[in-house]
Amino acid sequence: MRRDFVFGRRRAGVLLHPTSLPGPGPVGTLGKAAIEFIDFLSEAGVTVWQTLPLLPVNESASPYQPLSLFAGNTALIDAEQVAEDFELPNPAPGTASPALIHAAMGRIRNGGNRAMSNAFEAFRHHHRSWLRPWCQFHTLRTQFDGAAWPYWPACFRYYEPDPVLPLDKYIEAAMDREALRQFLFHQQWRQLKTAANRRGIALYGDLPFYPSADSADTWQYQHYFNLDADGHPRRIAGVPPDAFSEAGQSWGTPVYDWARLQEDGFKWWLERLMNQLELFDILRLDHFRGLESCWSHPIDSDPADGEWTPVPGEALLQQVHRVLGDFPLVAEDLGHITPAVEQLRDQFALPGMRIWQFGFDGKEGNPHHPDNHDSHCVVYTGTHDNNTLMGWWSGLEEEQREGVLAALSEQALDTEQPMHWRLVNGCLESLGQLSVIPLQDLLGLGNEARMNTPGTTAGNWSWRMSGKESLPALAACLRKRVSASGRGGPTLNPQLFPSRITTASSPFRRDG
Repeated sequence: MRRDFVFGRRRAGVLLHPTSLPGPGPVGTLGKAAIEFIDFLSEAGVTVWQTLPLLPVNESASPYQPLSLFAGNTALIDAEQVAEDFELPNPAPGTASPALIHAAMGRIRNGGNRAMSNAFEAFRHHHRSWLRPWCQFHTLRTQFDGAAWPYWPACFRYYEPDPVLPLDKYIEAAMDREALRQFLFHQQWRQLKTAANRRGIALYGDLPFYPSADSADTWQYQHYFNLDADGHPRRIAGVPPDAFSEAGQSWGTPVYDWARLQEDGFKWWLERLMNQLELFDILRLDHFRGLESCWSHPIDSDPADGEWTPVPGEALLQQVHRVLGDFPLVAEDLGHITPAVEQLRDQFALPGMRIWQFGFDGKEGNPHHPDNHDSHCVVYTGTHDNNTLMGWWSGLEEEQREGVLAALSEQALDTEQPMHWRLVNGCLESLGQLSVIPLQDLLGLGNEARMNTPGTTAGNWSWRMSGKESLPALAACLRKRVSASGRGGPTLNPQLFPSRITTASSPFRRDG
C-alpha cells in the first residue's frame, strides 16, 4: 500500500491492543471479540486499527521488550478457531491450551487435515530463517526454567543451525509444537487482517527498536549487538531524563553494533521490517530518535550517566526506501528530539506524532499544541505510555484546564457533551491527516485504564475490556464525530491492499 492511500485524506483510527479484547482467558484472543471489534470500527467510520507489537513477551509482559522481533505472541491464539480449523471437539474458550495444540499436531501427523498440513509446511519453509531458531530458543529457555541464554550450558549458548550435539526427541517435539503455535498465530492474524481489509480498514502495527537482552535475536545474532564474551550487554540502551521520566529510562537491552549491521547492508533490519509487513498495512517506527543517535549507559551506572552515539540511520532508511518504496511508515518522534532527528524524519517524508496531552505546557512553539499541528502528522489524545485522557484531565490545575478549553472549537466546547467527548473532538479536529484515539479515551475511562507507566514494572499491560461495553452505541457516537471532523466518507478501497512483500522473495533472504 502506498503512503498516499493512507495519508492522502483525513482519516480516523482507534488504538487497541488485542490482549485488551474481552474474553474468559488472561488476555484477549484473535477470535470472535476481534471480529466484533472490526465490525465496530466499520460502523464508526474508522479506517485504521492500531495495535502494539504482536511479539512474544517476557515476564514483564511488555511488547516493547520482546523475546523475538520475528515471532508472534501465541497467547493470542483463539482456542475455538483452532478447534474449528482442525475439526476438534469444542474446547474451553480463550487462549489455546497445550492439550489443544497437542491434539492439532496429532491431526497433522496422522494426515487428518491435509489442507492445514500443507499450509503448515509451507509456513515453515517460508519463515525458515527465523522460525527454527525461535523454536529452539523458546524450547531451550523452557527446558532451563526460564534462565537467560548467557546462563545456559556452554554447548547451547550459541545458535547452531546444525548443532554438534543432536537435540533429543523431547526438544525436537517441543520445537514442532511451537512451530505449530506460530503457524496458528499467523493463520488467525491473516484471517483477521483479511476481514479488516475487506471492510476497508488498514492495520497499523508498531516496530520495537530493541529486543529483550534475553531474546532469540540476541542469541542467534550475537555479532549484531554490543555484548561481551559471555553474552552480557556492555552498555544498556535507554533515554535520558525527559517528559516521561525525570530520572531517564534504562531499558535493560543491549545496543546494536551498527558498524557490523551496516557492513552487512542492514540485511537483518530489512528482513524484520518485511516480516512485519506481512502482518500490517502501516508501521510505526518506535524510538525513531534512535536512528539518528542512541543513548546508552554503562551497565553499572544510572541512565542519566549515559551518552549519545551516532547511528547510520540515513543509510538504513535509504536501504528501506529502496526495498519497500513508498510504504506508509510513521516516525515515533517523541522525547529528546533535535533538529538532526527532525531533518532525518523529513528527509524521508515520514509523518511524525503529535500528542494532545503534551500540548499545554505553556511553552511557545510547542509542536504538540493544536495550533502548531500540520497535515503531515498522526495526532493522538495519548499513547500507551500516557495516562488516559480523563486521567490526565483530572490531574490538571484550573489554569491548565482553561488553556485546554481555549484550544477547543465551538463544537468541542459544547458543555452538554461529556468532557471526554469534548477532548476527543479536539483531537479529531486537528489538521493531522490521521487522528488515532485509544479505546480507553473513547470510553471516558480514568487512571484505572492506563496501559503503561514508564519506569515501573508492576500493573502494566493488563487493561482489558469488560465485555459489557456497548460497542454499537459507541460506534454511533464516534461516527458522528468522525464525520463532523471530515474523517468519514469512503473507506480504504480493499483493492488497494496489495499482496505483501515477503521474506521468501527478499533479496536479503538468509537460511538458518
